Parts: sequence; C-alpha cells; structure tokens
Amino acid sequence: MIRPLALIVVVVLGFGIAGCGGTGVGTIGPDGAVAVPTFAPGATVCQTAAVVPFTLQGSPTDPDHIWGVGEAMHNRIRLRWPPGFTGRLGADIEVIDPTGRVVARSGDVVTDAGGGGGSDEVDICQIGGRIYLGQ
Repeated sequence: MIRPLALIVVVVLGFGIAGCGGTGVGTIGPDGAVAVPTFAPGATVCQTAAVVPFTLQGSPTDPDHIWGVGEAMHNRIRLRWPPGFTGRLGADIEVIDPTGRVVARSGDVVTDAGGGGGSDEVDICQIGGRIYLGQ
C-alpha cells in the first residue's frame, strides 16, 4: 500500500525534476542559443570601471556555458551580463547584445570591458565602447 505522504513526495519530486529543463542558463536551443547569466536593472550598482582583461571561454557541457579567464591570475570569472544579452554555441562561442551584435567570441582577449564585482564574478556593463547600463 502506498502512503499518501509518500505519493505526494514522489509527485512533487517528479515535477521538480521535470521542471529542470527550463529556459534558464544550461538549456541549449536548436540554433545553439543559450541564456547567459544576467543581472536585473537596479539589482547592481553598474560601474564602468575597467574590468581586468579576460579571455572568453565556454563549453556546451558546462552549466554556465560562457565565462572568462583572467589574463593575470588565470582564474575563472563568472560573467553576468545586462538584461537581453544571450549566447550562442557553435564553431565559436559568442556573446550577443540585445541588438544582435556579437560583442565577444571564444578566445577573444577582452580588454575594453567595464563593470564591477570581485575577482571571481563580474557584472559587465560596458564592452566594445558601448555602455549598456548606466550607473
């Protein structure tokens, strides 16, 4: 006999596991499109101070898909982008702004980014001479 509480736990866990395939970071679309970590407007004080140079890297098997590696310390940096930014996995891994412009590709050494954060996570607010969120 199945106990009602056990059945509820199984059903809830089943729905939770089924819901893991949402549209957040980790899901790859048929054209290679992926969500990238973003921050909400007003959720961060978006500075345009120079970000340490980093190389854009990524992998379709990594949950974040796209990250930076610091040029000086060779540390992995979790990059958070303004709303509307996306990524694309293909021959190159690309970060795309809300207008469809590719702002960085895998292997690029990004030296013109601005933003704020720590040594292992950075909010990118400026790249390629464009400011995407003001201060």
